[in-house]
Amino acid sequence: MLVYNTALADEICALNAIYGDGTITATFSDSDHTTISLRLFDLPYSFLLHIAQTYPQSTPRVLGIDDLMQSTHLEIQQNAAYLQACFLSVHRPDDVCIFDAVEEFEPIFHMQQAHHANGLDGETRKREDMERERMLRDLAGRARLGVLPPATSLPDPNSSGIVDCAVCMEPFFRVDTAHLQCRHSYCRECLAGRRFAS
Repeated sequence: MLVYNTALADEICALNAIYGDGTITATFSDSDHTTISLRLFDLPYSFLLHIAQTYPQSTPRVLGIDDLMQSTHLEIQQNAAYLQACFLSVHRPDDVCIFDAVEEFEPIFHMQQAHHANGLDGETRKREDMERERMLRDLAGRARLGVLPPATSLPDPNSSGIVDCAVCMEPFFRVDTAHLQCRHSYCRECLAGRRFAS
């Protein structure tokens, strides 16, 4: 498929040379934007990315995944949110960033896999959960600095997917927080009363 954005077309060729043919494929392209399918780490689904014609000036957006049934799973929603945050944290205008975002996402993805795996003893699980929380909080803070500007073609009032906990005021991913009817978001630690317990 012809990709109208030449910087993106070159990047797709380079990344398929690095990660293997078919890792990135354009599923749609016109003079306004390109939609690409990004398959990583032998996952059974691909991430769908919206890349405006202004790329690399603009940040790629993660639209979701290509499998509607799997997209309802929390782990997959988290992966999409974390990948979007990786794009926000590494993107610099005039520089292509898909490779950098994938490299940023890889350790987070593997930690996510370990988090959802069974068989870890209690102490190991606690240690890995603390490391995961630290990594995600760091990523949320860095991604917040690169928040996407509003776009008329993709309205999203919270495009970064990052919210502050109403108690500790730390940044968290929306998919990792609890939301009450009052529209306040709470991290799981604060909601359970563990963060400030003596």
